[in-house]
Amino acid sequence: SDDDDDDDEHKHQPTKDETHPTKVRQTKKTVVKFEEWDCRILYLLVEFCYTDNLSIMDVRPSDEIARIMAGLRAASKAFKLRGLFDKVDQWGFRNISRYPALCCALIDEGMRRDDID
Repeated sequence: SDDDDDDDEHKHQPTKDETHPTKVRQTKKTVVKFEEWDCRILYLLVEFCYTDNLSIMDVRPSDEIARIMAGLRAASKAFKLRGLFDKVDQWGFRNISRYPALCCALIDEGMRRDDID
């Protein structure tokens, strides 16, 4: 029937490209799922887009924060947000000089995301 064809039109499979979300049609709403991205990365991405700021930059650095920053770096490239990329790099340069052990978490997360350059 035509209704079945209409339902198939709105079903999308996730892609390997992280910038393409999965769209799921539910009743009259469209829900967008970014399955490739941690919800903390998406939250900070939205925060940056609305405020041009990242509250995480004020948090004391740790391995977990470094991993989040590596995720934000990858997101800044995927979503083409040069200002975010610059802020994340600034955080990295400043904090690696103060806390050299953070390099391990940044490199490990960058390798996991295939984002080492």
